[in-house]
Amino acid sequence: MSDGKVFISYRRGIDSDSAGRLHDRLESKLGRHRLFYDVDSIPPGVDFHEFLNDQVDQCAAFLSVIGQGWLAEAERLHKKNDFVRIELEAALARERILVIPVLMQGVEMPTRGILPESLHRLTRRNAVKVPYDHFAQVVDGKIAQALIGLKRDGTTPAPAYTAPIASAFSNGNSVMENLKDQNTGVPEVQEQRPTQSDARSFRQIAQLQLKASLVLSVAFSPDGTLLAAGCSNGTIQIWDPENRRHIRTLRGHAE
Repeated sequence: MSDGKVFISYRRGIDSDSAGRLHDRLESKLGRHRLFYDVDSIPPGVDFHEFLNDQVDQCAAFLSVIGQGWLAEAERLHKKNDFVRIELEAALARERILVIPVLMQGVEMPTRGILPESLHRLTRRNAVKVPYDHFAQVVDGKIAQALIGLKRDGTTPAPAYTAPIASAFSNGNSVMENLKDQNTGVPEVQEQRPTQSDARSFRQIAQLQLKASLVLSVAFSPDGTLLAAGCSNGTIQIWDPENRRHIRTLRGHAE
């Protein structure tokens, strides 16, 4: 199956430059053929509602670019014929599509109070903040990495990138979380970093293969008996690391 397309949704006006910059960066990483970017590509005379739904349906991922313009004109989302609302509703209705809110221009994630009910689920998707000064680093390291090899049906990325592994380490008195890429073995997230003198005192107590396109964060319970992994598909997976047992999956990082 071919690589899935990526739909970039944004509000025209203030957010156009930011969305264009994101498009150009992803084009250099993924190729133009994988991106649907602008409503100018809608053929004349077609039903735009049906066309946008069809385009979203062909995608494996949906990037909702949220900037100052998006928030300033949030009331337009309450109109059923608003392009941005149509696109978001189509993406959120398809569980196989990876929906990533992309926060730009220093904005925060919108709250449920400013959104129509049909878009409330957007607030449960883990967002990626893209600061201007670290634009390329964040887009390449977080967004593009999550999209490379992603198939149209939402299956696990191709062998070039496999689901990360959460590894738990302990030295008996303290606990360290370490997220390791299966291919490179390079730590991606590390909550506590032992000093060189303490390095030999840590031992690996578990290595868990998580069913997610991208693990964004890991954390232990206060007593160290449970491991929570926050995933890019909007779930939190709870594990018993000592017994290597999956306990449950929570839907949605936050309301």
